[in-house]
Amino acid sequence: MYDVIVVGAGPSGASSALFLARRGLDVLVIEKKKLPRYKVCAGGTSRYTFELLDVSPTYFNGFPIEKIRVVYKGNKKEYSVPSNSIFTLQRDRFDYKL
Repeated sequence: MYDVIVVGAGPSGASSALFLARRGLDVLVIEKKKLPRYKVCAGGTSRYTFELLDVSPTYFNGFPIEKIRVVYKGNKKEYSVPSNSIFTLQRDRFDYKL
């Protein structure tokens, strides 16, 4: 018998399971796909994600984003990002390690 059953081992499900287990609950995670799986996305996340998980971005092969460029109808605008506030990572590794 489990206290909680989490369906889906993506970032939300795996994080929820991790936090619940850290609080002493007996958790079962059910995922329909085999991990690691490839997911098409930019893999962007904030520094806060790593603080919540109590790990370094390097644990997930993450590296900081320094600038963001927005292009729309030929117009370009570039923005600086505060140091170590946003990271990009490989989602398949993130999902698997999480």
